[in-house]
Amino acid sequence: MSPNLVIFNIMHLPLLHYIFVAFLVLSFKSITAQFDPHAGIIPSLTEGASVSVSSISPTSFAGNILDGDVGTFWQSTGALPSGFLVRPDLNILLGLGGTSATSNSGSLPDTAITDGDVYTGLLIPEVSGEAWVEIDLGGASPFRSLSLKGSVAADSISVWIFHAGGDSLKLGTYYDADNYSTKRFSLIDTITRIRLVSDIQFTVTDVGALAEIPTEYAVIDLGSVKNIGWLETRHYAGSDVASSQILLSSDSISWTKVLDLDPGAVSVISNRLPNEIPARYIKLEHTMVEGNWNKAEIWEIRAYDRYGRYGPFPSPSPNSHNLFEMMGVNGIWGWGNGIYSDLLSPGEGPFQHNRISTHARNYHNLSWDVSDPDDVPDYNGMPGSLAQWWLDWDREYKIWDSAGLDVFASIQFSNANEPESVWDDPYLAAYNYGYAFAEHFGPGTGNGLVKRIEVGNEPWDYEASFYREVLQGMAEGAKAADPSILVIPCALQAVDSSAESGVYKNYAGVRLLDTIAPYIDGLNGHYYSYYNDSNGVRRATYPENYVSSMRGILNDLRYRDVNFPGKKMVVSEWGWDSDGAGEACTHNECVSETAQAIYGVRYALMLNRLGVDDMTWFFYANSNATSSLYTRSGLTGSVATSFAEKKSFTAFEALLHHIGDQYFLDTLAENDEHWVYLFGDSTGTPTHLIGWKPVDESDGSSSSASVSIPYAPDSAWTISGLSGTGTAATLPTYSTGNMTLSLSGVPLVVKLQNSPITSSSDDPERIITVYPNPTTGALFIRGCDLSKGNAVLRDCLGQVVRKWQGNTENMNIADLPQGVYLLTLNCKGGSTVSRLVKIE
Repeated sequence: MSPNLVIFNIMHLPLLHYIFVAFLVLSFKSITAQFDPHAGIIPSLTEGASVSVSSISPTSFAGNILDGDVGTFWQSTGALPSGFLVRPDLNILLGLGGTSATSNSGSLPDTAITDGDVYTGLLIPEVSGEAWVEIDLGGASPFRSLSLKGSVAADSISVWIFHAGGDSLKLGTYYDADNYSTKRFSLIDTITRIRLVSDIQFTVTDVGALAEIPTEYAVIDLGSVKNIGWLETRHYAGSDVASSQILLSSDSISWTKVLDLDPGAVSVISNRLPNEIPARYIKLEHTMVEGNWNKAEIWEIRAYDRYGRYGPFPSPSPNSHNLFEMMGVNGIWGWGNGIYSDLLSPGEGPFQHNRISTHARNYHNLSWDVSDPDDVPDYNGMPGSLAQWWLDWDREYKIWDSAGLDVFASIQFSNANEPESVWDDPYLAAYNYGYAFAEHFGPGTGNGLVKRIEVGNEPWDYEASFYREVLQGMAEGAKAADPSILVIPCALQAVDSSAESGVYKNYAGVRLLDTIAPYIDGLNGHYYSYYNDSNGVRRATYPENYVSSMRGILNDLRYRDVNFPGKKMVVSEWGWDSDGAGEACTHNECVSETAQAIYGVRYALMLNRLGVDDMTWFFYANSNATSSLYTRSGLTGSVATSFAEKKSFTAFEALLHHIGDQYFLDTLAENDEHWVYLFGDSTGTPTHLIGWKPVDESDGSSSSASVSIPYAPDSAWTISGLSGTGTAATLPTYSTGNMTLSLSGVPLVVKLQNSPITSSSDDPERIITVYPNPTTGALFIRGCDLSKGNAVLRDCLGQVVRKWQGNTENMNIADLPQGVYLLTLNCKGGSTVSRLVKIE
């Protein structure tokens, strides 16, 4: 199809279509008048704060510490040999000149000798064959070094220190060759006096002494006391710094050290405190290596409450998607075999992964279709009509589709492979490509082999303005050809706006504008569970960890809800690198094979609870390459292992075996100790609990969690990748509406008995019903006499949210958030009945 033909088709769309599109755009713009590009960001408590630093020069830029850019920094001056002279926190001689503490051979006013100004000085006269200056410290004082700047003609100045007993020690000599320079004399001691003496007159420009190792620091004033639970710093200072720490204070007088830092850590380090600490002032302090001209840097300081930069979880709501519908896998042409998928043996490729997936995402390279981005692909002539002459996407995708996998095509392009300079008209080129793709593959007007198209995978090396053009064009073109094809942008994030000045330019706030809303069906994110350890080394961690980058989904959901309400949220990549299938994982971001399995199950449940629409694991198989980032993220081993299944594959099989067709209903526990989720069928009837401890896989401990639920346990299994049906577990105990679960880091699935447990002392056969259930308004109770009883409604955490006394016909709960609640009825006659109530 030629570019002209595509334009002709567009121009001949009915006028009514243009009116509809214009109405859609105008309507959306009026709805999103308050478009907020930073809606996902959790503001640091340091925003709007003031900063003061230990030393400053015209080029030190203290404001860089709070500018939000981790690539800019403040640099101290050198405390030694002379920078400390002006600092009262370091120079124990500062300001002593001109007081009774100082004297000299000429009995002259000597303020200038300790004023910290090396451009003022005092000529000390020779009297009776000696010129001298003496400084009395007023008692024993720690001492580390003395710095002297002055001059003496053809002679020298001797530097003496005195101890408490009166004995003296010559510290060193300032020669005429040292004139007009600052010379430092070091000795760790305790002294009472300092004496400078010469046989002839000499000039003292300034003299200072250190009692302790020099420090350089920044103090942030938040303006008022805030609860600090998370401190995030980039504080790299290299070998000039011996140690670093963070201190907090409410009054800037009394300080509490809360963290030790590694000054050699290059990356941004996030530290979550054990408990929130109320403080107004934050000090990051570097203790220097005692050397001349050594300097320190501080790049960025941020502070948050206990939830950190990702923020708290939203209130739970039932998910309309079950796990089967959500699960998918990232694949590739031929599934690692180097041949079309229709040549694979039964049970290979798509027919292996369809056991745990309902969709598969392909990295569909733009360069495989067209040699130049401005060319229009001819899919009707495959094979032979594309840039790769042998390529036939219909043949490949037809097998994926026949395996029951919906095909999601991520159109992959980048500035490295398709530079901005080779696109003659980015919008038109993208429009034509999107139109041709959807017209051929779309589910409405095409052959139906592709259900979703993504405008880029991670094209994060383009400038934002360029990517917006390509996105707008490809999305409009695809929707013009087939409105039923789903269109999703590339993976973006709403956590960190400074990414746009870095290597990976992927900030949603500048790469998505409200004008794209009518043409996309959702937002897209990639989530891997990383954090930087105290040494600045990136490590993998468990998904619930407050510092895990996987929590970035929370920021992206907030951004979506504000700017693109009602749109889908898809997770097109997520996972962990691990060993397994006989292939070792040795790089920094590796976890164990068991950890990959149980973390995968736990994050899948977390995404389901957060209302995500689908999630696509990366990757279907390991790479054959040596262990490095993302080469060991497969659900199976590489082709060298004949794609042997890892524990993660088996764990997902077990999860789907038990609750694949069930729906998330509510959280029964979600805290630092235990997570327990409630699942049920399509009518909202509870069928399963699944719980675990949010801990590292290496933590083998277990503890008890008690949840209130009117359903007794029927059977239980753990899921750790040992069996595709799970491993039978001890049945939780149950008594008077409370279930006690023994939980560890390994997820525990509990199937519930079909009927709720009821008790009625006066009529054991009485049937108590709540109507309607689920409810959207007034709530009625049938079969329970409340004339001398009461009704109590509790949320999933056991907190009372409503209480009624005596008979009432209308217990309105329409104002409560969606979720599942526990209604306890104390009926006349002493009976107590519990029922789950679902609010929609």
